[in-house]
Amino acid sequence: MEHSKLTLRSIVIQEILGYIPHWMIRWGMMVIAALLAMLLFITWLIQYPDIIEGKGYLTSTIPPITVHTAQNGTIGRIYVPDNTIVAAHTPLAEIKNALSEAAIVHLKRWLTMVEKDLRKHYFPSERYCPTHHSYGDGEILGVIQEAYNTLQKYIRQYITSFQNDYHLSSCKHIKAQIQSTHVLLHITKLQLTYSQRKMTQEKIKFRACKQLYQRKMISQVDFFKQESLLLHAKEDVANKQKTIVEYQITLNNYQKQLKELTFKYQQDRALLESAIYASLQNLQKEVMDWQQHYLLMAPFSGNVCYLDRWYEGQQIKAGQAIFSVVPANESYLVQVQLPSVGYGKIQKGQLARIKFAAYPDQEYGYLAGVVNEVALVPHRSTYRVTLLLTNGLTTNYGKLIDFKPSMKCEAEIVTKAIRLLTRMIYRLLTIR
Repeated sequence: MEHSKLTLRSIVIQEILGYIPHWMIRWGMMVIAALLAMLLFITWLIQYPDIIEGKGYLTSTIPPITVHTAQNGTIGRIYVPDNTIVAAHTPLAEIKNALSEAAIVHLKRWLTMVEKDLRKHYFPSERYCPTHHSYGDGEILGVIQEAYNTLQKYIRQYITSFQNDYHLSSCKHIKAQIQSTHVLLHITKLQLTYSQRKMTQEKIKFRACKQLYQRKMISQVDFFKQESLLLHAKEDVANKQKTIVEYQITLNNYQKQLKELTFKYQQDRALLESAIYASLQNLQKEVMDWQQHYLLMAPFSGNVCYLDRWYEGQQIKAGQAIFSVVPANESYLVQVQLPSVGYGKIQKGQLARIKFAAYPDQEYGYLAGVVNEVALVPHRSTYRVTLLLTNGLTTNYGKLIDFKPSMKCEAEIVTKAIRLLTRMIYRLLTIR
């Protein structure tokens, strides 16, 4: 026990116990712990998003449409110059053919007139005479001539058959016969009344004569004479009744004729109007086919851009791209193709920066966009993302860039921000 006490109080032990340690040793662990806590707090406080980059192109809500030729031929006429704003369905160029655009315009107005007259069920004869339409003779209408001639034939037949006084006069004549028969029937019925009264009187006379004859007060000759008068009165009544029946039969026949005439008139008229309508549709189809084959038209309003140098008389091939129509005053968007790495982080509504090689971002800035649509399935190992431009074609520098369809660009999509601490934990979890 004495030895232990001496050992505890040895010089070395006394030196250690009697010396106060430096503050670094006394507070170092706490400082290190505080620094570690501060670092963890800073890593928790700092957060930043991932930037996913991809390549794409600028377009519009209604993408520009390229106008192609339908067949081989020669440019007969060019209606609009390059870089011109046109309305929808405006003719751009025409391929040489047997029918001119002026004739088609006149023919379309004529077809509209025919359609209106058909709804009115009346075709003015002076409007559809053979010399009225300036494109109705010879082969000026080309492939449309036959359909036009068929429609003209039906219209003239309609005018001849249903726009004259024949049907009205026939109906008027039959109605007059019906009215006359009604009058005769009425008169005959009055005559029948008179004859029946006369017959009644003769019956009374006959009964009186019969009693006198039975009493031998008149001769047999006088009795037979009175009997003959009664028979004559009965015969007259029977004849009047027969005449009434004949007039009723005649009246029914006239009414039947009137109904049949009216029905046949309406049926033939409906059939001919159906034929006119079918011919009208056929001719309208021929006009549309002509436009599709020989006329290049703007599908919608916009700016017409030549895809090459074109001039009248130039040979072109079927399917050749001639014009591009860029829609005017449309909202713009960017179609971006992104790799599969990090694609799952992209969500609708995230911000994006769009930069164009044609407009360096150091000088012009970038366009601001927002994710509007995210494709569910990949195409050729990339995913399609649609970006809407929030400020149109105005960059963050306030400069307006020109819209050029399919202009190449690079897009940077800003994903959801992640804390630095979370990223460090993800890094540690990946270490094996």
